[in-house]
Amino acid sequence: MVRQSANIPDRGEPRGAVCLHLGPRGERCARSALASGFCPRHDTTEAEEFGATWTRRAAALLLLLVFLWVVLSDFLRELADWLW
Repeated sequence: MVRQSANIPDRGEPRGAVCLHLGPRGERCARSALASGFCPRHDTTEAEEFGATWTRRAAALLLLLVFLWVVLSDFLRELADWLW
């Protein structure tokens, strides 16, 4: 039986908190985590404050307006054909 020194960490264990991000196939990110539980790459608190959230909302609103414009214009055209 081989004894390990107390100050040498086991290679199978992480050196600290590991990022909580799970990839598309369920794999865990191997980077060290910040206080939020995620590494700097996957920490979304700063991105969600303004930039990413605003961009996604603007894109969703634009897509909704385009969809409604198409549906409403078809409806009004059919209504006009039916009335006149």
